Amino acid sequence: MADELESDGYLCDLQVDGAALDEADTEDTDIGGCTFTGGSLADSRWHRSRWVDSSFTGVDLANTELVRGSMERVTFTDCRMIGVRLAAATLTDIEFVGCTLRMANLRQAVLRRVRLVDCVLVSSDLSEARCTDVEFVGCDLGDTQWSNPGPRERLRFADCELQRISGLAQLRGAELAGSDPVVVAHVLAADAGIWLAD
Repeated sequence: MADELESDGYLCDLQVDGAALDEADTEDTDIGGCTFTGGSLADSRWHRSRWVDSSFTGVDLANTELVRGSMERVTFTDCRMIGVRLAAATLTDIEFVGCTLRMANLRQAVLRRVRLVDCVLVSSDLSEARCTDVEFVGCDLGDTQWSNPGPRERLRFADCELQRISGLAQLRGAELAGSDPVVVAHVLAADAGIWLAD
């Protein structure tokens, strides 16, 4: 697999079990129509790469960096994505299910039609991220950063851990479902010095 990874290349229509691309550093290499199962892309750097119509299941993507790149119609399931760096990347029609994205960097990222289900995003940075049709369901968003928000349309949270969000007030206009409205009411009241009786 590593032999096929070259700058200015294209990984196309591959089914890859146990990829060994740790610390890969490539430029203008695109991924299209590929299925990755297991293996690792940890600590890899992808400069100006485009990932499309692909899926990753049980893959270690810790500290992977997509530099000025984009993803479109990609799914991630049960992936380890601690410290993944997607700052200023463009993500369109993306789904994350059961992934660990602790300390992920999504600063200034553009997210369109992105869905995250049962994911852990503790201490992740979404400052200045632009979100359109983005949904978080059953996710732990504790200690996430949401400062200096970019444009946001149809941002939705359902049954998420929101109690330790930094910049909770910056989520103005977001839709809350499930238990989230009650949690947020308590957090905002506490910030204002108000105690809400159960």
